[in-house]
Amino acid sequence: MALGGMHLEKRDYPRATSEYRRVLLYYPDDLDAMSGLAWAAYYSGEKSEALTLFQRILAMSPNYTYARLGAAMASAQ
Repeated sequence: MALGGMHLEKRDYPRATSEYRRVLLYYPDDLDAMSGLAWAAYYSGEKSEALTLFQRILAMSPNYTYARLGAAMASAQ
């Protein structure tokens, strides 16, 4: 998770994606890893994938603030 966040912060979206996917292999319902992956997808220009991930997060946790924000941003594009 920390590596994913570090790469996301450095705008290295392919590496962030890789790290978050690795976390999700072991913890498929980890909302923070899914959110990180969604943001990496969003900033990589893969807005439909990001929207799908944000919606999946919101299905499990409707009050997840950053997923609500991300879903709104991804659907507005």
